[in-house]
Order: sequence, then structure tokens, then C-alpha cells
Amino acid sequence: MVRHSKIKTVWFVIFVLMNICLFMYKFLQYRYYRQDIFSQLGYCVCFARGTAEALKFNVAFLLLTVSRYFLTNIRDIGNGIIIKYIPIDAFPTIHLMLGITIYVLSIIHTLAHSCNYYRISKAETSEKYAFLGSSLKELWLESTPGYTGISMMIILLITGISTIYKHKYYSFFFITHQLSLMFILLL
Repeated sequence: MVRHSKIKTVWFVIFVLMNICLFMYKFLQYRYYRQDIFSQLGYCVCFARGTAEALKFNVAFLLLTVSRYFLTNIRDIGNGIIIKYIPIDAFPTIHLMLGITIYVLSIIHTLAHSCNYYRISKAETSEKYAFLGSSLKELWLESTPGYTGISMMIILLITGISTIYKHKYYSFFFITHQLSLMFILLL
């Protein structure tokens, strides 16, 4: 039992380190190697890109935790030896942890883009960002990144709320989780 807990702890540390590394990779890339964008948008773009990179990893990992084909095949590898090193039975808990991580990263990502949009709307007219619009209304509601981002946040909110009522209204929970497919397409 203690050994199994150690394995879960090791995997959790790997998960946290992966998120930190992915976030820092993009954060530092936009801070030091994309000076043209950083000079206009500042740290807001670094946070937006860093969280986006971590979000992509978490969404992909989330899909693995619900893939019956993947879980069945991973159990069969090496006559079940791999189960000793990968906590497959903890995948429902991992799925919940990933959902919370995705939700928190999405909020940070949205706030960072809000900062970006505000800076763009207050900046001098720029040829580079002319396609996005100049007012906050145009940036949020009339641009593709704006309405896809808002749609994705609404889907996350509905999916998260349905988790609270999972045991009482399972069909509501199940149907709202099907919206995840739309979320992935918008991603």
C-alpha cells in the first residue's frame, strides 16, 4: 500500500513538473525571443501563451484517462506488470484533478487575454493587430479568438457545474460532458 502511494506521488510530481516546464517554455519564449510581441503586450502575452501550452498537455492527458481502449491495452502490457508502475485504478481521481487544472489554467489564460485585449484596444493604431479590431467589444465578441474563447469557458462552466450533481442527475452530468467534444474542437 505504501509503495502504491509512492507511485502516485511520483506521478503527481511528474505531472506538476510537466505543467511547470511547458508553462515556462512558452513564457520565456515570448519574454525573450518574441520581443516584437512582448514590447506591445508585455507579460500578459507570456502568461496567455504559457497557460495555453499547459492547457494543450492537460486536455490531451484528460482524453487518455477516459479512453477505455487505452486503459484496457495498458493493463494487458507485460501481463499486468505495468499496472504496478502506472496508477490506472486512480484514473477517475486523475481525471477530476485534470479537470480542475484545466479550469484554473483556463481562467488564468482568459484573464491574460483580457489584459492583451485591453492593451491592444488602448494602443496606437497598429497594422499588425488591425484584423482583430480596435475596441474591446470587437476584440471579445466579434473576433474568432474572442467568441471561441467565450464558448470554451461556457462549456467548461457547464461541465464543471454538472460534476457537482453527478450522483443525483447522472444523465445531466453525462450529456454535459459530451460538450467536451465541442471544447476540444474549439481548442
